[in-house]
Amino acid sequence: MDVVSGRTDGTSATGLLLRPDCHIAWTGHEADDVSGLRAALNKWFGAPLPDVLEPER
Repeated sequence: MDVVSGRTDGTSATGLLLRPDCHIAWTGHEADDVSGLRAALNKWFGAPLPDVLEPER
């Protein structure tokens, strides 16, 4: 997964999750919408492995 930062006019989105075909899989509208992003990541990539540590904020 790549993380890219940028800005665009005409949207209030604070984050996007793009599928490999460049369709939007998730749009965040709050700076701390971690639960929404986790749910989208679980939907598109599957549940995390149990021994994987959570990244620090």
